[in-house]
Amino acid sequence: MALVMIPEPKTSPALPEQHAVVGMLAGLALFLYSTILVRFVAEPFMTTILTANIMTWYIKQRSMQRTQHV
Repeated sequence: MALVMIPEPKTSPALPEQHAVVGMLAGLALFLYSTILVRFVAEPFMTTILTANIMTWYIKQRSMQRTQHV
């Protein structure tokens, strides 16, 4: 499910550089949720999807703010 949800167009960043950043951070988050934080996370894959969506939202908000100031 994570392989389908993370690259889904509505919830993924627009620029290819942003795709790489979100993908790397999602991979790091999945690693952390599966190994180090396993006690605190019930479902690592769903938590990773949520984390990636939050990162994408943040990236989109920052890019919108930059375009408004220019």
